[in-house]
Amino acid sequence: MDEEVRIHIATHWEGKQEVKVLPLMKTLTFNIICALLFGIERGARREKLVDWFQEMIEGMWSIPINLPFTRYNRSLQASASIRNMMKDLIGEKRRELAKKGVNPQKDLISCMLSPRDENNREVIDENEIMDNVMLVMTAGHDTSSVLITFLVRILANDPSIYAAILKEQEQIAKSKQKGELLTWDDLAKMKLIINMDSTHIYGMEGPVAADLRDLDDDNE
Repeated sequence: MDEEVRIHIATHWEGKQEVKVLPLMKTLTFNIICALLFGIERGARREKLVDWFQEMIEGMWSIPINLPFTRYNRSLQASASIRNMMKDLIGEKRRELAKKGVNPQKDLISCMLSPRDENNREVIDENEIMDNVMLVMTAGHDTSSVLITFLVRILANDPSIYAAILKEQEQIAKSKQKGELLTWDDLAKMKLIINMDSTHIYGMEGPVAADLRDLDDDNE
């Protein structure tokens, strides 16, 4: 995560006089999801996944008319492409886990492939893994990026909050060696950020908009 954040800041923030926070936070969130949850490194595969994911998300909020060239139809095609990629990725992770010395907890897919029953068979089947992967990818993308955007907005508009959080972060930074990564203990020290999430942001800003629909009949 540290590496993804540092690359993101160096690429999109440093030296810029003005930035559009929400699109950049969506980019950062998706890159972190790819790296931590799926183990997809930067490159052509991740770029292709980004394109498909954006196409899928756009269709989720469109009128569900499944005709050629409609946004909804493109969304379904993109979703199918993502699932095919995830299926290939699951196969790769399964082969990696068959080798000795591979960490079964290095990403979400590896974790879900690891549990075995008394007959040494996988407890979670492939379709269930893909469903969970799609859920985490979709739910974590918008909610996290919107939350961080609201946080940046509050920091920009309230100098007192900005100063207090900056002081807290500087104290943590002083306890680290140059290039040393953050730990869970470091995150636990970020009391002001944690309180910002639970009080200021959720209390001042509305939740992420959703388009809820009732399902009358089973469909794909």
